[in-house]
Amino acid sequence: MIYEVFDFSQKYCCLVIILTDGMQGQMMEAVTLPEFKELSDEKPDWVARGNRNGETRRLAFPKAAREQDTRDHENMYKLWEETELKYEEDLLDDAEITVLAWGSAARTAKTTIKALRAQGVKIGMFRPITLHPFPTKQIRIFGKSRAS
Repeated sequence: MIYEVFDFSQKYCCLVIILTDGMQGQMMEAVTLPEFKELSDEKPDWVARGNRNGETRRLAFPKAAREQDTRDHENMYKLWEETELKYEEDLLDDAEITVLAWGSAARTAKTTIKALRAQGVKIGMFRPITLHPFPTKQIRIFGKSRAS
């Protein structure tokens, strides 16, 4: 997913934060890395180019432009909810219990869920992958029974 976040950042001209935890640094299992991807030398037109003649350049926008920018960002976030939202549902079709887990806690939860399923417990998991946009609409259904 690391490649994807850099592409996302370029596509939407936005900051991307990669959230990880200390457990990842302690893992000892084999890893399959994706094929190496060369970075383009081409710079988008929105990239800040530093300073000129030792003077810092500032970007200043009039109030009307800032207001439009706010509306544009709101529309962009709505677009992200439609096109960029990522999450995983695991064994939820007949689940009577749903575990909501993210990151390394989701790895542990999967192992526990498999063991409980083997004992006949109808349990599943929902794992948010993107935290912004957050899968709020998908999580709201957990208050209702999913099992028939």
